[in-house]
Amino acid sequence: MIKYFFMLILPALVVGECDPLAEPANGVLVDSVWVAGAKAIRCSYGYVPLGSGIATCDNDVWSETLECDEAVAMLVGGEEEGGYTDRVEIVSPSSSCMALPPLPHTVHGAAGGWVGGMAVVCGGEPEPFAMSSLCFAYSPEEDAWLDAPSLKIGRSMPSAAVIDGALLLTGGYNEEYFSTALTELWIPALGGLDTPWVESDPLPKVRADHCSVVMPDASVIVTGNYPETNNVNMAESSKLVVGDEGTLVWSSLPDMLLDRDDHGCSLVSTNGKLEVLVAGGPKTGSAEIFDPVSVNWRSVASMAHTDYGGSMAVVEGVPTLMGGYELESSPRNQDRIQQYNAEEDKWEVIEKKLKAGRSHAVTIPVPKSLFQCV
Repeated sequence: MIKYFFMLILPALVVGECDPLAEPANGVLVDSVWVAGAKAIRCSYGYVPLGSGIATCDNDVWSETLECDEAVAMLVGGEEEGGYTDRVEIVSPSSSCMALPPLPHTVHGAAGGWVGGMAVVCGGEPEPFAMSSLCFAYSPEEDAWLDAPSLKIGRSMPSAAVIDGALLLTGGYNEEYFSTALTELWIPALGGLDTPWVESDPLPKVRADHCSVVMPDASVIVTGNYPETNNVNMAESSKLVVGDEGTLVWSSLPDMLLDRDDHGCSLVSTNGKLEVLVAGGPKTGSAEIFDPVSVNWRSVASMAHTDYGGSMAVVEGVPTLMGGYELESSPRNQDRIQQYNAEEDKWEVIEKKLKAGRSHAVTIPVPKSLFQCV
């Protein structure tokens, strides 16, 4: 289905011959698997594309220069002590950033990413058990949330991954609140906000409350699952590889050491190697790291507190967990920000706090220079 959709739209996109693009600082250029003749950028650890992430050649001119910028975190929606929220904030431990307009509606359990030069947020629950299929895209140029194409169905608690300029959403709960294996792909380079979502190869099994990390080679490590039935493996971990024609190929990896759902996950740099860090989950503050070379999990330092539904990303080069739900505390939704020091194998709660305690927010690494962080 994906290949056929590409064939319908590509002839109008790729025209001309362009000189080679300049090699970017803090990233590498690759041939786009989504758009024939186009280039995509893969940014280094702690960086994100400054623009759309894909450059097309039109009338002998590239559509943009592909560059990378240091990442800070955008948190969108989630749950605060007063209920579901539409709050949007930029988290930068080293600086203060611009205030952003709220999302057009309150939302819990949405997902999204930085794609097409925009922060895109999809699905979730505007109110409990009311699934949404709506998507919104924050445009830095307009400082506004724009309507984006809707998902095929309303769903909550999917997981998102940005792969070479495309946004992939996997799993989540459908409108009957059952876990789904549905995957959908959005590639704004094909037509901007007019580009529809395309259903892609499904997950091997239903999944929700899971977490996804994109590796340097654009493969994706997916961890955890909600225990919808007694035979669900919450420690499940999987690998996704995108084939040459945009197909999704899934394979199994060793289980995590602990059952997890609604946990945080991100890349982590350890001894010059990029690995996957997962932390928190139901009633735990434990953490573990996956080594993609040895294909094994190992325990690392635990956080001082349990953390459920926290927001995790590499922020200014450091794995950072923001907020989260702590059952034994009052208030339960936390405003703390903690960072993992890989060299010393320890978590540190920093002085800066979120504007309000919250959990289950959408976490989107975004380019720092676009958000007036000083």
